[in-house]
Amino acid sequence: MNKFEAFQLLFICFGAYFVPFFSRRLYIPSSVGEIIFGVALGMFFHSMEFDRGTIHFLAEFGFIVLMYLAGLEIDFDNIRKTARKDLMAYFMVIILIILASVAVVLYRHDAPLMVLVYMTVAVGLLFPVLKETGFIDKNSGQALLIIGGIGEAFTLMGLSLFTLFYQYGFSAKAIGHFAGVLAFMVFVLFVMKFTKLFFWWFPHLSRIFILTGNSTETGMRATFVNIFVFVSVAVFFDMEPIVGAFIGGMLFAIQFHDRENIQERLSGIGYGFLVPIFFINVGMGFNVTDFLAPNVLMTGIIISLIMLAVRIFSVFPLYFTSLPKKILIISPFSLAYPLTLMVATAAIGKQYNAISSTESASIVFAAMFTAIVLPSITRALVKKLYF
Repeated sequence: MNKFEAFQLLFICFGAYFVPFFSRRLYIPSSVGEIIFGVALGMFFHSMEFDRGTIHFLAEFGFIVLMYLAGLEIDFDNIRKTARKDLMAYFMVIILIILASVAVVLYRHDAPLMVLVYMTVAVGLLFPVLKETGFIDKNSGQALLIIGGIGEAFTLMGLSLFTLFYQYGFSAKAIGHFAGVLAFMVFVLFVMKFTKLFFWWFPHLSRIFILTGNSTETGMRATFVNIFVFVSVAVFFDMEPIVGAFIGGMLFAIQFHDRENIQERLSGIGYGFLVPIFFINVGMGFNVTDFLAPNVLMTGIIISLIMLAVRIFSVFPLYFTSLPKKILIISPFSLAYPLTLMVATAAIGKQYNAISSTESASIVFAAMFTAIVLPSITRALVKKLYF
């Protein structure tokens, strides 16, 4: 690490600490505040050329931890208790979102990447909104969380296929790498079956993987081993590391029901240090003039409105579930602010030259716009309709 990078990292750490206070005063998510801070920091260091290897590593590690936590948050016990008819309706909502996104891209002649942007669903911001409003304790809130988890899994699969397409196109090499994706899925199924059988025979050993508070913190060590096993295997098969991290988190959530302590400690490391570095680093990759350009702002708002329209069209299967019909009013807004994965899609699209810097800035602006406006609408609707 050189002295300029150390100085920049110091600024990032100061920002990671102070930005949440200002974000709370401005009624915007901390993640949005961190991206804005990153844009400002990028302006300050714009003229300085130096190696940023440490910062890029910490940012990528933060993204990996964020995706692992997203997988860890999925409540599979609740999914198992859900009626099959309701579960089918939840899957249908996501499938309709995907089909509607494809239709919009074909109609507007957008870049293929925009399918991923329009269809992206995530639980990153949805979870705290549901928790903060108390809506998570109701069946409708749990249903939204399940739909968000399903959507997040589909989005990450789409992201994997997208990277394959833009790296190799339609070629024999692409088919070989697609076989690698299938091999990764086989590996995941094998690990799931093996761990289930192993802990059925040796249930007392499961405690080692979730044990916290001792001098060696074996539970946290096991968690990081789990993260990097799946990240390494995903990278081996030429997949995005975040896909491996997300699936690793999901499998941990499936296997260990009493994971609250692990989740709490990893959240402290992730949301307290690594994840803010990821969002600040994303902001540093943009020029402030990108966000001030009228076409970027207009395109960002159009993307936001399309995302909302796609979800309004796609949620009607919920009418046939056991949930109250007022879920049809709340769900389009609740599923339309996938900040983290939209930012990730923009970053990866820019990395593979699938979109321009201006288009990437429009997507990030849409992610921030929806993350500021739609959670407030969700809170207001929940309060009005359920409390």
